Amino acid sequence: MDTRLKYQDIIKSVLENHADYRTGLPDGYASQVLFDDERGQYLVLDIGWSGDNYLLWQEITLSYSCAFSGNTN
Repeated sequence: MDTRLKYQDIIKSVLENHADYRTGLPDGYASQVLFDDERGQYLVLDIGWSGDNYLLWQEITLSYSCAFSGNTN
């Protein structure tokens, strides 16, 4: 398996676990995880209502790039 794919899977797993934990808190907000594997962009948003207040909070933003150098011999 390509190293990049392993890192992407690890990143997704950590962010999904965090979002599941955050959604389980009794504050009325839910977390959503957005992935863009092609560009290496990952985002966790908190979204919800607390009384009359609407929250849209960008909780985690992560950019990942993996550059492999080839053999130049």
